[in-house]
Parts: sequence; structure tokens; C-alpha cells
Amino acid sequence: MSSTHIKLPVIALPTFEGDTCSWLHFRDTFEALIVNNAALSNVQKFQYLIASLQNEAKDLISNLQITNENFLASWQIVTQRYNNKRLIAMMHVNLLCQIPLVQKGNASSLRQLINPFSSHMNALQALYLNVPIQDLKLNHLMLATLDTETQREWELIMASRTDTPTTAELVIFLESSCRALELFQTTQSLKSTAITSRSSQSTGGKVSKSTHTYVATQLKCPVCNASHRLFKYDRFIKMQPKQRLNCAKQLKPCFNCLQLFTKAHTWSKLLCRQCFTLIKRIIQQMTRGPPQTITILQMQRVQQLQRSTLTVH
Repeated sequence: MSSTHIKLPVIALPTFEGDTCSWLHFRDTFEALIVNNAALSNVQKFQYLIASLQNEAKDLISNLQITNENFLASWQIVTQRYNNKRLIAMMHVNLLCQIPLVQKGNASSLRQLINPFSSHMNALQALYLNVPIQDLKLNHLMLATLDTETQREWELIMASRTDTPTTAELVIFLESSCRALELFQTTQSLKSTAITSRSSQSTGGKVSKSTHTYVATQLKCPVCNASHRLFKYDRFIKMQPKQRLNCAKQLKPCFNCLQLFTKAHTWSKLLCRQCFTLIKRIIQQMTRGPPQTITILQMQRVQQLQRSTLTVH
């Protein structure tokens, strides 16, 4: 019985540009046609590899000379670069989440959902991962909500692993990150409190510039509104004693400091320049008799009466 030879069509070599999702298809096809073909020399295999690679993938081996030894080295470089199961799986999950919405009552739109969904699901199953597909989906959803810095930390930890992490491992990582941030924020808060406390102690007993400015603006003459006290006003000093007394009664100031009462008014501790006691200075300077000295309790009583009179008016 004679054998019939049938001429089969030529199989075109696959091309690869660096697309993660198409790597497995290229790898399996190229290995079957070229790498495992004993009829080809390594130089020929290298030529076919260069012809099959494009763009980024081709740049990886562009500096290697075409020799028997360099073919195995170049093929290893390409496989190490793209043979990343976890990255391939996450790319398929990402594409699954980007499938467009289906239009109601449209068969073509529904087919556009079924075809890519089945394709990506079959690709995931062909990877024979160590975790279920639902873990991949949950990991993708959780990582998509994280900030860039936390995602980077997670990927740096997982970079040295060849297997795919489970959702439980991702949750453990997030718990650890949360505890670290809580401790960090507590430390920063304590540090800020300590700095504030030291700053308060270092400025203790000192009056700030703003306080001096506030006091200075309050010490105005109640007659001319200039920045001086009433007893330093020239026209007030030149008045007769009774005129000064009548002027003071009309203004109703504090009879110890000759300043109008305000919310910020405090008990003045100024002393008389003649007898060095707390006195009604305005009365002493306005009467012809000897200085009339009063006690602190009496002065407080006078101040209370003046405040109550000011409130009524």
C-alpha cells in the first residue's frame, strides 16, 4: 500500500511585539516550530527569532551577535522578561473589567460580551494558577481602590515571587500597613504636642508683640483720641481743678488710671507720684486740700460703681 504525500500549507511564524496577553500563544507556537525543530541550526533559529520579534521585544536582543551560543541566551532573555504568570493573569482580569456594556435587545452587542469574556476566562484557566479566579478578581478590585504608594509597596513585596498571591495575603498586607500608619500618626501627633509644649515653655512670661500692639492701641485719650493718657493731655492739664473734675465726671473714666472702661480693662496698679499709694489721682490734683488717700477695697468699690453707671448709660 503506497503512502500518499499531501503538501500542507506553510505555517506562518507568529510575531510578538511585547503584548503580555499574547505571550503564551507566541511562546508555545515558536517553541513547536523553531526551538524544538532539530533540523534547524541555532543560527537559523536565531534568525527566525529576530524576524518574529518586533518593537520592545526585539530591542531586548538587538545587541547580541548571531551565533550558535547566543540563540539560547537570547531566547532565555525574552522568556524571563515576558513569562510572568501573575502579570498575565492580572492583565486578563483587567480586560475582563473593561468589557463594554450590552445594549438591550441587541444580539451583536451581546456577542461582543460573550466572545472576549470566554477568551479571557479560557486564558486564565490555561495558566493553571495556584489561586482561584475569584481571588484574582477580588485582588484587582482592592488594588484599584488603593493609593499609588500603597500599590507600589505591595508590588515590591510580590516582585520576587513566581506564584500568585491570594486575597487573604493581600488583606494581611493591608492590615500590616494600617497598623504601621496608625503608629506613625500617633508618633507624629506626640511629637507635635511635645514641640508645642516646649515652645510654650520657652515663651513663658513674655508678652508677644501683638499683645503690646493691642495695649498700645487701647491707651488713647478719651477727649482727643490721641495715643496718650488723659492726664497727659495739655488742654486737660491747663484746666482749673474744678473744670478737670467736671470733665472727668462727664467722661466717667477709671479714677485711678483716667482711662475709659472697656471689656479688657484691668485693675490699674499705677501709684501716685506724690505719695506713692493707690489714690484717686484725678481728685488729688483737682482739690486744693491735701491728697485724699483711699484703701484698695474702697477703690474697688468706686470702680464697681463707675462700671454700673457706665452700663446704665
